[in-house]
This record gives sequence, C-alpha cells and structure tokens, in this order.
Amino acid sequence: MNVLSPTGGGDLPADPDQLLARIRADADASVRNERPEPGAAPRGEEQIKGLVERTAMSRLLTLAANPFPGPGLRAAVLSALSRMPTATMRTDLTDLAGRKGIGALIRFQGPEGWERAELIFEPGTYRFLGYSILLEPPGGGPEGQGYATAVLETKIVNAMPKIPADDSEAVTC
Repeated sequence: MNVLSPTGGGDLPADPDQLLARIRADADASVRNERPEPGAAPRGEEQIKGLVERTAMSRLLTLAANPFPGPGLRAAVLSALSRMPTATMRTDLTDLAGRKGIGALIRFQGPEGWERAELIFEPGTYRFLGYSILLEPPGGGPEGQGYATAVLETKIVNAMPKIPADDSEAVTC
C-alpha cells in the first residue's frame, strides 16, 4: 500500500532529509509487511535492505514525475535523490525533446538486472522534463534495451482527449 500518496504530495515535508527519512520508513514498513509467496524462503536482512532502497527509489521517481507539487517539494525530491547511494547528480543532461536540464543519474537493481535511470529537471524551477531508462545486460555486454520520455505539456483536464485511431505517434495521457 502506498501510504505516501505520491499523487497528492501536500503532506510531504519540503526538507530533503525529512522527506527521505519518511520515504525510507514507509518503504521499510511496506517491504516488511509483504507476504512471501507460498513455499518461498524468508527474506534475509540484506535482501530486505535492498528491497527497501529499491522501493524508496521507486517512490522518489514517482514523486519526481508528479507535475503538480510546487518547486519547493520538487527541489526536495531532487535533493533527496542526490542522497541515494547509487545516484550521481548531473548538470549536463538532455531530454528526448532536446531540452537541456539538470538531474540525477541513478543505477539500481531491477527485476531483470541492473538499470540506469536519468531523471531530467528544468534548471531553476525543477519542473520534471522527462527520463530515460537503460537496462544493463548481465556480464557487462553491449548496452541493453531502454526507453525514454519527455513531458511536453501538463494540464488538468475534465476528460480524456480523443486520439485518432490511425495516429502512429506515441501518446500517453
């Protein structure tokens, strides 16, 4: 259960240390409350610790992509990301639409191996511009498949837009 309600964001602290502590505490409770599959061995503390960090990272990524919190919370999310052990902050990122930005390069263990994620923000406003994810194949072979997205427009609407059936462009609503 996602106790933090990443779509709301109204009750989250704007201090990055408090935000990260709250997200990690919530992730820890969530991971420890998960019931193992029938017949599965109980998780060890190291496995739990890894799952808590992955869950915390996932929640930070969800918060980063939320377009509606103010710049204070967006800055806190970016700063909290910088405190994650596998994150590197960058000032030279470019989103899929070619816009220059700042952000985080994060490496984490995914369900199918290591993944690298780039989260890109607009300098100054910390508006989320987009992300890219690259799967790293086991054994360090050639880079694996990945995907990227750019957020071009965000607005509140009262109905889903109509997308023509023959539209070949990728669209997410």
